[in-house]
Amino acid sequence: MKKHISKKLSSRIFIIILSLILIVGILGIYIYDTRNIYMFLRQYSNRRTIVSTYNSDKAYDGYTIFLNPHGTFEAMDMNGGVVHSFNIPNGNGTYYNSSSLSTFYYMKDTCSLLFTTRETGITNGFMGEVDKNSHLLWKVPLNSHHAFDTYNGKIYTFVYKSADLYIDNKIIPIVYDDIVVLAGNGTIIKEVSLLDILRKNISVDRMINISETDFPNSFGSYIPGLAGRLDLTHSNKIEVIRENISDAIKENYILFSSRNLNLIGIIDIDKEELVWYYDSLDGQHSPTITKNNTILVFDDGFNRGYSRIVEIDPNTKNIIWQYTSWPKKSFFSNVMGSVQQLPNDDMLITESTSNYLFEITRAGEKVWAYELPFPQAVLGAVFQSKRFPKKDFDTCN
Repeated sequence: MKKHISKKLSSRIFIIILSLILIVGILGIYIYDTRNIYMFLRQYSNRRTIVSTYNSDKAYDGYTIFLNPHGTFEAMDMNGGVVHSFNIPNGNGTYYNSSSLSTFYYMKDTCSLLFTTRETGITNGFMGEVDKNSHLLWKVPLNSHHAFDTYNGKIYTFVYKSADLYIDNKIIPIVYDDIVVLAGNGTIIKEVSLLDILRKNISVDRMINISETDFPNSFGSYIPGLAGRLDLTHSNKIEVIRENISDAIKENYILFSSRNLNLIGIIDIDKEELVWYYDSLDGQHSPTITKNNTILVFDDGFNRGYSRIVEIDPNTKNIIWQYTSWPKKSFFSNVMGSVQQLPNDDMLITESTSNYLFEITRAGEKVWAYELPFPQAVLGAVFQSKRFPKKDFDTCN
C-alpha cells in the first residue's frame, strides 16, 4: 500500500515538474520572442481602422496628421474622424498614391502642406506645397527625402547625393546627404555636404564600418536609381533649433539624425561645423528638442530587437527618461517611427511597422491609441504622425 502511494506521489511530482518546465518555456518564448509571434499572427489578422484607446481626461485634445495607406494626408480628431485632408496632384489629373509619397510638413500659418515625392532615379524626385484645398502652389525637381523644417521663412531638408570614395585603393560607391536651405517658393539658397561636415570629426573608415556592420542591407537598392551604393548616412530628421540651449548649442543651429551611423548631431550651418553629437543609438529616428531643451528620440533598436523612446540631456549626454514596453519586444519598429512631445508633456508615438499610433503619459500610461490595418510592405507603413492644436486647423476650414 505504501509503495503504491509512494509511486503515485512520485508520478504527481513528475507531472508537476514537467508542467513547471513547460510553463517556464512558454513564458520564456513569450518574453524573448513575443515580437516574432506577434508579427506572425498579425499577417493573418484583419485589423480594422479604429481608435482603440481614448482617455479624454488625460490625452491631449488636438488633430493628428499622418499619411494614410491610400495616399491622403489626413488630419483626424481624437475619435478618428477626418476633419481635413490633403491630396497631392501628380500633374496627370490624378493624385499620387502612398508609395510615391513620404514625409510632410504642415504650415499652420498658411494652412498648407509641404510634401516630397519618390520618383525613379536620383534626380527625378519633387518637392512642393499644396494649399488647404490641395491646389498645387509650387513644385520643384529636388530629390528631397525624409524630413522638412521651416524657420524664419526658410525651408530645410535633405537631398540624396552619390559619390565614389577611394579607400585603401578600393572604390566604394556611396549615397550620402546634403542639407539644402530653400526660400519659401522652393528656390535653393544654400547647399551643404553633410559628409564633408561629419568627416571633420569622424573618419570615413569608421563611418563605412558602422554602416556596413550595423546595416548590412544598406546598399541602396530601395533608393530609386542607386542600387549597389552604400547608404552611408541615411539622414531622416532635420530640425532648426529655435532658441539658445547652451553656449555651444544656439538658435539657428541644425539638429539632425543619420540612421546608418546610429548618430544624432547638431550643426552650425553658417560655419558648416558639427558642434555636438551622440552616437549610442540603434537606427534611430525623429530627434526633437523638447520644451525643457532636452532631446527626445525614437530609438528603433534595429539590431537590439526592441524600440524605446529616450530623452537625452545634451549637456551631459545622459539618458534622463525612457519608455519601453513589456515585454520589450512588443514595442518594435525596426525602421521608421516618430515621437512628439505634446503640450501636456505626453508623448505621441508612431510605431510604423505596426501602423500603430499611440499617446503615453510620462508614467508610461497609454491614454490614446489608433490602429490601422497592418502594412504589407514598408511603403504601406505610416512613417510619422504629428498632433496640432485644434485652432491650427479650425481657422482653415
